[in-house]
Amino acid sequence: MVSGFITSVEGKVIPGKYVVLAKGQNSQRMNDLLIPVWVISSQEGTIISAHCMGCKAGLAEMCSHVASVLFYIEAWTRISGKLACTQVKCTWLLPSYVNEVTYARARDVNFKSSKKLREEMDLKIDACEGENQYQPPAPARIIKHDEDEMNAQLKKLNELNVKPVILSLFKPYSESFMLRSQPVLTMPDLYDPRDLKLSYPDLLKQCFEVSLDLNDNKLDTIEEDTRKQSKGNLFFRHRAGRIGASVSWTVAHSNPMLPSQSQSSQSLIKSLCYPHLQSYL
Repeated sequence: MVSGFITSVEGKVIPGKYVVLAKGQNSQRMNDLLIPVWVISSQEGTIISAHCMGCKAGLAEMCSHVASVLFYIEAWTRISGKLACTQVKCTWLLPSYVNEVTYARARDVNFKSSKKLREEMDLKIDACEGENQYQPPAPARIIKHDEDEMNAQLKKLNELNVKPVILSLFKPYSESFMLRSQPVLTMPDLYDPRDLKLSYPDLLKQCFEVSLDLNDNKLDTIEEDTRKQSKGNLFFRHRAGRIGASVSWTVAHSNPMLPSQSQSSQSLIKSLCYPHLQSYL
């Protein structure tokens, strides 16, 4: 209700009963048709019957769509009870209907819970009475510490038996979060957008000029950091572009120049060069 998923709320008084019809948006499938909901209550507010015609839970008269409509009615009743001829702005407190959820940057997304949004709306409704104006909660006060105090706190955190992740943001403690093989040059590090403009012969010439210096110490470090394989952070990064034993036969019998094998060759190249993407399939 606080997200604007309820619309077309209409009511009619039938002798002794209140009948309300409404429509709600499906929170998981925004492109689906609106869900019809109806509620019958007594004059005292007792819910006699309610039904949602768009979900299985609604067949038992206990789905979230029915509850959202009841919340909407409750909020509108409170607003109507406080509404005067000079308080038209009170009608703006109910969320407007949202027919689609657009993409937005993370900094522009309101991550407040529905409970918090409902509490804020209740405060606005309560402030409509008389001359009271809604006062938004004061922003959190940021306490700044001097550098010496901050370093002392970080030192205490570093002495704990566990490793707080906050230390990864400050030097020199952040170095302990880096694996020893992380500075080692990998195939993805060789990517250069300018190479996309090269012709195929020039691209091959560029590839032959590449040299990866991997001595025994670096190989031992890579082997140690990738023992957990897919559970490790650098496994797919070090594996990219390398031909392992499991695909060596397929590579030896694949020819990207043959049209009949082009599709299989392309998928093979993708699995070798982008193993982190293949892991999600």
